[in-house]
Amino acid sequence: MKTDSFRWADLLRFRKMLAPRLILLLYWAGNVALLLSAIGRIWTAFSLVGDGLTGLAWTLVGAALLFLCWRVVCELAILAFAIYERLGALLDTRAAEDASRSG
Repeated sequence: MKTDSFRWADLLRFRKMLAPRLILLLYWAGNVALLLSAIGRIWTAFSLVGDGLTGLAWTLVGAALLFLCWRVVCELAILAFAIYERLGALLDTRAAEDASRSG
């Protein structure tokens, strides 16, 4: 049975990675920054003469694309750590199988 409990010893001995949790925090901070940027751009689009609806449309399209790209970048970073953890588990399983065959 797999337990995902937090233990300081696992962090201090690098058995568990801290970065995936930090990436999640960074993802939400980035979303807030992107949202504030989009709101500022919408405000600017309405305050400039001649940029009204076209500026609003481009801002909404750009914000949607930025949110999507930011999500993909964060998922790829988390994926790299997940691959590392699964490879470690696979190596441990393989070592245990080899030890049981030889012993």
